[in-house]
Amino acid sequence: MSELTKAMGMNKTSIYAAYGSKEELFQKAVDRYSNGPVKFVADALNEKSAYEVVNKLLTTAAVNLTNPQNPCGCLIIQGALSCSKESQHIHDILSSYRNGYEKLLIERLERAKEEKDIPMESDTKSLAKLVATVHQGMSVQASSGAGKEELLRIADLVADRFR
Repeated sequence: MSELTKAMGMNKTSIYAAYGSKEELFQKAVDRYSNGPVKFVADALNEKSAYEVVNKLLTTAAVNLTNPQNPCGCLIIQGALSCSKESQHIHDILSSYRNGYEKLLIERLERAKEEKDIPMESDTKSLAKLVATVHQGMSVQASSGAGKEELLRIADLVADRFR
């Protein structure tokens, strides 16, 4: 909170008056993050094929996660990794975002089955979990120093599974 008051040039009382509790402020920050830096996720789900969806998701993630203009990693992943037991509410908020992402991937892959873009016997739940796990792992890798080219190779390997 001290970093936030300094960065915003506001005292705690003013921040609470403007945003409510710390949890409410965090929820607003995550909502803004979802509609800003990670809006590419929603955009990627509109691609024409499952390959294009996964390719755009993971390629854009690799580029964004390693952009020196951005903090390393992903707020939703890094925030969950650093939550204490006292911050269970924050953990739950972040889990909800991750679960929602997987649900959207499952729905998009189901559509790909209906469009005969991927085999009808495809396990869309497991495929969505694979893509989400790789995406989340890329965030951890980026925050540990992995470079753009490394992550782009991983993105290609996974996306190729959907050709």
